[in-house]
Amino acid sequence: MAERQRLFHRDSAYHKIATSLRESMFDHNTESLDVLIAVRVPAGRYAHVVSQANMLVEHGLAVAIVEVGRDGRAEPAALHPQVERLVAPGLTSPHSRTAWKRWRNAHEFSRLVQRTVVSRNPGVVVSSDIDGSLALAPFLNSRRPRTVFHFSELPDPRSRTSWIRRQRILHLLRIVHKADLIIQPEPYRLAIFQADTNLTSAIAMVPNCPRRTESVDSRSARDELERTIGAGHRVVMHVGGISPGRGLLETVRSMPLWPADAVLVCRGLVYPEFVAMLSAEAHNLGMGDRMLIQDVSSFQPDALAHIAVADLGIAFHEIDGFNQMYVAFASQKLHQYMAAGVPVLAGHGPGFNELVSLTGCGICVDMHSPQEIGQAVNRMLGDDELRRRGGETGRRLHLNYFNYEQQFAQVLDQILVWCGREPPQLAAKTPPACLQLESADGL
Repeated sequence: MAERQRLFHRDSAYHKIATSLRESMFDHNTESLDVLIAVRVPAGRYAHVVSQANMLVEHGLAVAIVEVGRDGRAEPAALHPQVERLVAPGLTSPHSRTAWKRWRNAHEFSRLVQRTVVSRNPGVVVSSDIDGSLALAPFLNSRRPRTVFHFSELPDPRSRTSWIRRQRILHLLRIVHKADLIIQPEPYRLAIFQADTNLTSAIAMVPNCPRRTESVDSRSARDELERTIGAGHRVVMHVGGISPGRGLLETVRSMPLWPADAVLVCRGLVYPEFVAMLSAEAHNLGMGDRMLIQDVSSFQPDALAHIAVADLGIAFHEIDGFNQMYVAFASQKLHQYMAAGVPVLAGHGPGFNELVSLTGCGICVDMHSPQEIGQAVNRMLGDDELRRRGGETGRRLHLNYFNYEQQFAQVLDQILVWCGREPPQLAAKTPPACLQLESADGL
């Protein structure tokens, strides 16, 4: 007995270790939450995560985000100051991502999500990716918290990925029916998801569009750009990751066919090796001084002002699996061009034809053909009326339908009800006829 008392005495090494482990399972902040959002990327890189968090706070809810960062620090993001940010490690350079580090980072992210749910007792948890959804698996059989799985990407076991990742996706598809609500950002992906899971209810389709912006003042952004590239240029802009699979090499190869005053501005997260290759290609073609790279790692509050300086926006996606084949309604860049009143040059594909060609927001071309891209840029930049109509149509669609206030309204109402709040009354609007897409049976 005396030996046992010494072992568990408060000054013993055993007691100190046990206490440390027990305390590490909980946040020091035990104030309850209404909503917890879990996303295993820096939150600012997903515009819809920023929009969701800000809208929930504006409706009086206590909101926190579990995200990843570098050395325990969150990346800058356009979040409401009342959004609490909890940061897990995991933001590393590609060269340092060993299998062990990937597993450890995934484990620490899941652990932070789970201990936050236990200690802060949120009424609703919204996961914004596959890893966040799997972290919520232990809570799916309980009535609190309510769980919302928002799939920024389709959990597709057919995609080219590692064996471990495929097993995680398959496990998720086996448990996904236990979630209280599913969100998909793309109608074609939604149809595939329903076919994979046999789910027909508790599913919402919420495109990745920006929040409603009544007007966009681009004068300051235009002055800033002209200080860099000089005045008198027409701007063709790419927004989003500056990486493979986005038609950028083909776009650069089309530049010799462009008007002499046209420049390419690439604005987004820089992938250094690809940017070096892209710059070398531009220099080899004599176009090096007509391309500008702007490293923007997260969604900025003035993003639309910087986009609105463009005369034409390009939205190309390499078709590689269902996530890239069916990306139009989930494409943040496409919705941002529309919101900023910029006409669009997109690739052919499901959704892009409906969103771009049929609405009149722009035109679609073969993204693998520099010749066709160059001809389309010439056509768009040479026709002021065509660009004006395309930009005005995009703005009109943004204001009347493709804004996050409109698209997220039903999900917001449900979350407010789950949190014991009164939802606002917002009249639903019918999409244009050309956007009333086929059902799953038609795919």
